[in-house]
Amino acid sequence: MTLTEPSLAPWFINHNSKKNSLARLFCFPFAGGDAQLFASWQKYLPDSIDVVALQTPGRRERLLENPIANLTQLVSEILDHIGPFTDKPFYFYGHSNGALVAFELARQLELKGHGNLRHLFIAARKPPLLLNRANPYHLLSDKDFILAVNAIGSMPSAMLVDKELQQLLLPTLKADFCLGETYLYEDNQYQSQKLTVGTTLFYGTRDKSATYEQMLNWQSLLSDNFQLKAIPGKHFFMQEQEDILLREINTVISDDLISGTQSN
Repeated sequence: MTLTEPSLAPWFINHNSKKNSLARLFCFPFAGGDAQLFASWQKYLPDSIDVVALQTPGRRERLLENPIANLTQLVSEILDHIGPFTDKPFYFYGHSNGALVAFELARQLELKGHGNLRHLFIAARKPPLLLNRANPYHLLSDKDFILAVNAIGSMPSAMLVDKELQQLLLPTLKADFCLGETYLYEDNQYQSQKLTVGTTLFYGTRDKSATYEQMLNWQSLLSDNFQLKAIPGKHFFMQEQEDILLREINTVISDDLISGTQSN
């Protein structure tokens, strides 16, 4: 179901049919993904936690809208719509491309003095300072782009043979890659100001694109309040190991909510 308040639609999809939740887990998908990726997450979490997933232009019910290829623009759009729904404790989970979106969104909220973001989950993405910009995928021809993205497992199988589907979805997928590949961390803007919110970094034990050593480099952008967790699997472990990942996330959120209740 979509959140009923018109100011948020159609940016987020709420996968919790229950009312009166205590917290919200905002989820940001990897390149080529959409809000439906997180539809099954609610069954692993208590009804007190809403699973609310980002739905950006260019996919599903927003298919006819132009996709956004700039991360700064995307974060600005999200900030314009998310405000009314940050009235209770909330948490961010971002996977791969979505991790950059969640990170930058968290930074902007901290700069604005918003205190209800309680924890950030960054998954399967090395920090922006390590991003490889030498051979960006989004500048490849459509044919080479499809081959390259398929090689890393990010290409929907139907797109490999369906030319009409390629024509329909390629602009959005390329925009997603452009968004991630052109994101510039504005170090001078923050002048040694690290993100202070507690952060959990997840990496796949067999993920070659975001290894343990690479994920450790996030510490230069975070406060000391972070932890690094291994999840069995490759880059898309959020799909391969939902139960393990959600167990970790639920533990962090539940402990935080209990801690917040006891301190009030």
